[in-house]
Amino acid sequence: MSGFSEEVHTYWQSQMIQGSIIHLDEVFTLVSNPSLKEMYKVMILEMTNKHTMAVATPCVVEDLKLKELEEYTVEVFREAISSCKIELHTPDYIYYLLKFRTQNWGL
Repeated sequence: MSGFSEEVHTYWQSQMIQGSIIHLDEVFTLVSNPSLKEMYKVMILEMTNKHTMAVATPCVVEDLKLKELEEYTVEVFREAISSCKIELHTPDYIYYLLKFRTQNWGL
């Protein structure tokens, strides 16, 4: 989706990157966030610009030794969390409609 607003990406980055950055590159970011609620121990956000952000509580980071991974990819991260029986909820899909399109559709 090449016309996707960079403002949307910036907003979600600001929401996900709160805490200590463990890894950051052009395709994957991993963050330890002490302010996550207990029911949200781990979250993964896949953006339309092919960048994936993952955030976990410090306890999960420590238990899974996420600071010691040999490789940082979303696949390796998913393997690490599945190895300790953390189950992710099914994904929520969020759609953003441009203002002029919603006006034309009567929304």
